[in-house]
Amino acid sequence: MQITRTFDFLYHQNEACPQKESFGSKTKDGWKFFSSVEMLQMSRELACGLIELGIQQGDRVGMIAYKNLPEWVILDMALAQLGVVSVPVYPTISSREYAYIFGESEISYCFVGEGDLYGKVEAIRDTVGSIKDIYTFNHQEGRKHWMDLFSNGSMSKLDQIKETIQPDDVATIIYTSGTTGNPKGVMLTHNNICTNVLTIIPDIPIKPGHTTLSFLPMCHVFERVVSYAYIYVGAKVYFTGTDNLGGEEGDLKNVKPYFFTAVPRLLEKVYDKLYAKGLSLPLPLKALFFWALRLTDDFEFDVKHTGFGAFKRKIADKLIYKKWREALGGNVQGIIVGS
Repeated sequence: MQITRTFDFLYHQNEACPQKESFGSKTKDGWKFFSSVEMLQMSRELACGLIELGIQQGDRVGMIAYKNLPEWVILDMALAQLGVVSVPVYPTISSREYAYIFGESEISYCFVGEGDLYGKVEAIRDTVGSIKDIYTFNHQEGRKHWMDLFSNGSMSKLDQIKETIQPDDVATIIYTSGTTGNPKGVMLTHNNICTNVLTIIPDIPIKPGHTTLSFLPMCHVFERVVSYAYIYVGAKVYFTGTDNLGGEEGDLKNVKPYFFTAVPRLLEKVYDKLYAKGLSLPLPLKALFFWALRLTDDFEFDVKHTGFGAFKRKIADKLIYKKWREALGGNVQGIIVGS
């Protein structure tokens, strides 16, 4: 099928490479995954509920969570099918910034994750007159839960609306950090996003069912674009956090991802730990460690070494590089780095 709108990615996965485990996050009972069928069906049922709530094409809806969630993706897809503009916001900004962003974008509803997020939005409702209600992704006593909206009574209406959504319609407004003044909203169309996703897919070395880790915030366009690419190729996405990555019990070692995204500072920290470990080794092993490290100075991805050069790197790989890969789970085929 032709991909021209962001929600097309989810329909494509269900048609071309449906997964029993598509998106998952860790709960107190372990990892919980949603299948491709569940992701699509839940997005449609939520969209129907939003129709019945009175949300219309062009309305703006806020989205906030401290960690990435399959529920976040489901909401994103529901809004996109209705032509509703999502306004994802970083969770730790100040109340003043919340008020400014939600006031300028004129959001009508807001969906929030756990923690203090509900209280932050509730505190500015009088300031931002457009906010009609707040829904939570997790159950919170006395507060409206997002699944209260789920319905299957307007499926035909949803399909009619979905077909009217155009590639040049605005899909989302993403706000800058505001370090040089008030945050500025960047309006991105379905075509803006889809073009980027379809451009990077040939360079992502993963196949249907390959495991990926997602820990960069989905409110940033970088991780969000990559998440659409994961949907397209049929990857199995583990949502986690940076605090859960390293160590023997960390998600890198346990999930053994084929692929993930990162920011430069995270990989610098990984490098610093490896370097410090090399310095602590006894002399013969230390010399071997830094000899192997120096061999990477002229690394080129598409260069094939031969002769003595290939022999040296084979030894370094067996004794040193293999252990470095194991620290990242042992299966990593690629990492996209952006900032």
